[in-house]
Amino acid sequence: MKTNYILLVFLGLSTYLNCEGQCQEFSNALTLEVFSRGNYNFPISGSSHKTPYYCLFDVSLINKSDKRLEFLTFTCSPTKNLVVDSKNYKICMNICVHNTIYPIKLEPGQRLCISVILETDSEKLNDSIRIGWLHLNYENTKDVFDFYDKLKQAEPNDRDIIWSKKTYLGILDNQPLEIR
Repeated sequence: MKTNYILLVFLGLSTYLNCEGQCQEFSNALTLEVFSRGNYNFPISGSSHKTPYYCLFDVSLINKSDKRLEFLTFTCSPTKNLVVDSKNYKICMNICVHNTIYPIKLEPGQRLCISVILETDSEKLNDSIRIGWLHLNYENTKDVFDFYDKLKQAEPNDRDIIWSKKTYLGILDNQPLEIR
């Protein structure tokens, strides 16, 4: 009995230390940049409900290391890997029929670019937020359902998240128009 307990503690500690090294490697190698593109609302005529606001962001995960980094996300909803540091915001998910696991292989200097829409109410537009990429160890992922369950059950902490700098929702980082 005591041997089993010691074995369990040893296995748990070695798993933690293994992830600690990998998570540290990713947090040092990846940078998350967020650019605000605009704030929108879609008023519903005749509605007495508060109109939600939608904030459009370009999010880029950049490989700053000198080696290729590999991880998993979903084909059409990579926003499932994203978190916001405030409960006042909800990430809107892209809905599609064929959403499956997608292996990402970022070469040095490459970017993974994602358009993200956040939903909030009008009183929150002056808040500052950070968006984070939740990176977990998925080496033993069997299928899309297993991956989704691991992502859903994960309790994010700063060790598993690559955070962006703070951004302010009411301030656009770039013009909402561009002449090419």
